[in-house]
Amino acid sequence: MDSFLSLYSIVKDYFPFFTTLIVFFVIALREFFGDKIKIYLVMLFGALFVIFTGSISLKDSLKAIDFDVIIFLTSIFIVGEALFESGFLYSISYRIFSKAKNLSYLFFLYIMTMGIFSYFFMNDTIAIIGTFLAIYLSKKFQLDSEPLLLTLAYSVTLGSVASPIGNPQNLVIASKIKTVTPFLPFTKYLFIPTLLNLFVLYFFITIYFKKKIDFKRKIFFEKEKYVKNRNFKISFLSVLLLIFMISLKIILPLIFKNIKMPLFIIPIPSAILIIILNQNRKHIIKNIDYRTLIFFVSMFVLMKSLYLKGKPDFLFNFENIKISLNFIFSSSIILSQLISNVPFVILFLETFKNLDQRLLMALAAGSTIAGNIFLLGAASNIIILQTAEKKGSRLKIIDFSKLGIPLTIINVLVYLFFFYIFK
Repeated sequence: MDSFLSLYSIVKDYFPFFTTLIVFFVIALREFFGDKIKIYLVMLFGALFVIFTGSISLKDSLKAIDFDVIIFLTSIFIVGEALFESGFLYSISYRIFSKAKNLSYLFFLYIMTMGIFSYFFMNDTIAIIGTFLAIYLSKKFQLDSEPLLLTLAYSVTLGSVASPIGNPQNLVIASKIKTVTPFLPFTKYLFIPTLLNLFVLYFFITIYFKKKIDFKRKIFFEKEKYVKNRNFKISFLSVLLLIFMISLKIILPLIFKNIKMPLFIIPIPSAILIIILNQNRKHIIKNIDYRTLIFFVSMFVLMKSLYLKGKPDFLFNFENIKISLNFIFSSSIILSQLISNVPFVILFLETFKNLDQRLLMALAAGSTIAGNIFLLGAASNIIILQTAEKKGSRLKIIDFSKLGIPLTIINVLVYLFFFYIFK
C-alpha cells in the first residue's frame, strides 16, 4: 500500500502534462468528428480532472483564473451581442460596403472593416458578426462563401494584433504592462506593421482567388433600410461610451501618472448601459458566449496546474536561452500550433516574468498571427467555422493553410522589420 501511494505521488505530478496532451489531442480530433466534440467541455473536463486528482488545489485554481480577462470578455460579449441584435453593426457595414463598385474593392473594404472592428471589439465577437456578413455578401453577389470566410479569418486575426483588447492573448499580455497604458506600446510597435499586413492580405487574396473570382466584376448595392428604434440608439450610445473609455484609458495616465485604469473597466459602462436600457436585455444575456467563458476559466486552471506540477520541459526549458525577437517569434508561431496561442502565452509569461515592452509586443504579434497557419490555431477561426457550418457553409482546412502559411511568413518579416527599427 505504501509503495502504491509513493508511486501515485510521483505519477500525480505528471497528471497536468498528460491531461493537457489529451485535451489538445481530443480538440484536434474535431477535424474528423466536427462539432460533435465540444471544445469548452474538453477543456472543462481537463481542468476538473487536475483539481479532483489534487494536482492543483481549489485555492490555487481560483487564483489561477484571471478574472480581469473574464470580466472583460463578458462585458464585450454583451456589447457585441447588442450591436448585432439591434442591427447597428450591419448598418455601419452596409454603409461602408455600398461604396464598393467592384468585387476587388468589396474585398478590400471587407478586410479593412473587419480588421478595424477587431481592434475595438475583440476578434471573437467580430468573427461571429463577420461570418453572417460574409455569407450574406456571398449570396447577394453569387459567390462561393469560402473566399470571404477565409478573408474574415485572416482579417480579424491581423486586425486584433495592434490592440491590447483585440484578442484574449493580447489581453493577458496587456495585463503585464504596469508602467504605462498598454495602448501606447501596442500602437508604437504594432499599429503601422499591422496596417501594412492588412494590405498584404488584400494582395494575397486577390492573387490566390483570381481564377475563382472575377475581381473586376461590377457590383451594385441596393439601399438598405433600418428601423432606428430604441435598441439601435442605445447601441450607438454604447459604442460612443466604449470609444470614450478607450480614449480615457490612453489619456488618463499621461495626465495623472499615479492613476491607473485597469483594462477590464473599458467595456463595463457600455455593458451596464445595455443591460439597464436595452429592451432585449434578457435575450442578450441569454446569448452571451458562455462556452468561451467556460473555456478560458478552465484553461487558466489547467495551464496553472501544468506550470506548477508538470511543466513540459521539452517545450519550456529555456532558462539558459537568451530571449530575442527571433526566439519569441519562432517559439510563438511553432508552439502555438501545439497548445494554441492563449495557453502558450500564459505558460510563456509564467516562465519569463520580466520581459520588456518590446519583447511583450513581439509575443503579442507572434502568438496572434500564429492563428493564421492552421484553422484550429485560433479561437476566432473556430467561431467562424462553427457559425458558418450552422448556416450551411464550410471552410476547408487545407485551403486555410495553403494561403495562411505564406501569408504568415510575410507578416512575420513585416513585423520583424519594424521591431528592428524601433529598438
